[in-house]
Amino acid sequence: MRPLAQRALRAALALGVAGLPRRRVHWGHAMLAEVDAIEDEAERLSWTGGALAAVLRTRLWSRTAPLWAAGVVAAGLLLAVLDQSPSDDAGQVVMAALLVTGAGLGFAAPGARLATGLLLGSVIAVAHASAGLGALTLLVLIVPATVAAAAGGAVRRRLVRPRR
Repeated sequence: MRPLAQRALRAALALGVAGLPRRRVHWGHAMLAEVDAIEDEAERLSWTGGALAAVLRTRLWSRTAPLWAAGVVAAGLLLAVLDQSPSDDAGQVVMAALLVTGAGLGFAAPGARLATGLLLGSVIAVAHASAGLGALTLLVLIVPATVAAAAGGAVRRRLVRPRR
């Protein structure tokens, strides 16, 4: 059990480090190197959990986090409202809104691309949860939402030059 937990925490830490602001990337890579250097399994598990908590706190309290969270909530509400439309075109409208909002949020917060895709892509499945297990198939919308968020983040990284 412990090796699996260590691998999962190490992977989560690597994902968290990948989304750190440029000025903090070296710090994140140092934490990853430290995790790899610890030999005792219990100590490595504890240290990895602490490092992950530190990385998540850094990402959570960044300037863009509250704006991103508000954007995700607004986009989720928009998708849920659009999905209730009786129109024959509701599915296409929801997909277009999912792609546009995903790309916009990916552009606004490139470090949260994966979280954006997971959250926005699952909104429709959650809205249809009362339909039973069939609603789980709607989780496939995580894929286009994540791709749109990644595309928005890639455009942002191309257009915005890092500060030196």
